[in-house]
Amino acid sequence: MSAAEPKWVRGYALDPRSLAVSRVLYCAYLLLFVDLSQFAFVAELPAALWRPPPGLMMLWPRPPSAAFTLGLIAAIEVLAVLVAVGWRTRGTSWALSGAVFVLAGLTTCSGKIDHNIFLWLTPLFVGGQWGRAWSLDAAEGRTDPTVDPLASAALAVLIGFCMLSAGLPKLFGGWLNPDHQATRAHFLRNTYLFERSGGLAPQIAQLSSKVFWELGDWVTVIWELGFLATVRWPRLFRWMLVSAIGFHTAVLLAFNIGFSANLVAYAVLAPWCDGWTPSRGPSRRRWMLPVALAAGLGFAVAPSPARWLGEIGGYPQLPSALAFGLAAVMLGLWSVGRGWRAQERS
Repeated sequence: MSAAEPKWVRGYALDPRSLAVSRVLYCAYLLLFVDLSQFAFVAELPAALWRPPPGLMMLWPRPPSAAFTLGLIAAIEVLAVLVAVGWRTRGTSWALSGAVFVLAGLTTCSGKIDHNIFLWLTPLFVGGQWGRAWSLDAAEGRTDPTVDPLASAALAVLIGFCMLSAGLPKLFGGWLNPDHQATRAHFLRNTYLFERSGGLAPQIAQLSSKVFWELGDWVTVIWELGFLATVRWPRLFRWMLVSAIGFHTAVLLAFNIGFSANLVAYAVLAPWCDGWTPSRGPSRRRWMLPVALAAGLGFAVAPSPARWLGEIGGYPQLPSALAFGLAAVMLGLWSVGRGWRAQERS
């Protein structure tokens, strides 16, 4: 940490073990709650439907082969396990970020838009920081335990701008006009046109109160614009992230749209191990690398757990719902843990 850094940047300083928790959570989410195999459809698209958007995806003038697509998915799963155990974490994190970026980018060539930008941005931003504790790198002495808060602060700014990009079009698009309830219009389109009628959608469809829907418009716009406005106050910004879990859960239940991929970025900024007593020095775990490789290969050849969850529950958004539920439980444990530690310090 540099004394020349602004005070608000230093406010994003985290215990290296907190970043280690977020590293494991990221990999667990990617492996257990994301059905990576669903993206294999890009290899089956006819050339007539292949429309790469301007940018790097224009390097693919035609759909990729099935072997390339499946190999890319398998590489993501193996890399995710290696990142989880912290082997050569900086390099494997950046390689994982690149692989997820390519896979997500290929899906946009079909016109499919997903809310998964943080799946590749998170390891790109903090890949050099989150392997400094509870990792094979730390056990082998390949990393400095000191964490630079600039990476976390930069991720917070990025989240703020992403939310701003969602809020500004609403602000200038008439969402605050009391004569129009944009939230209700979007809800009706999702429920009846796109047939997303799971969750609480049938019950919410019965609500006709103009005040209720107009309040939804105002809360959404103010909330999305508030992220960038609070980024200079790390404590307040973290509470904005806590509110995001509730907001996204409400969107999931009402609109059947999952933003659970955002959780991996929110988790990076949570001080999971804030105030914990120092742990003992890292011990060598030579057996973890072969176990990680075996686990990664197992994920690569086995069906996705997320697909099992969707099939068992009969609700396509069940993996996202479980991810939000797990996030809420972890927040509860984190809050209780902070209370205990505060009592111990007093």
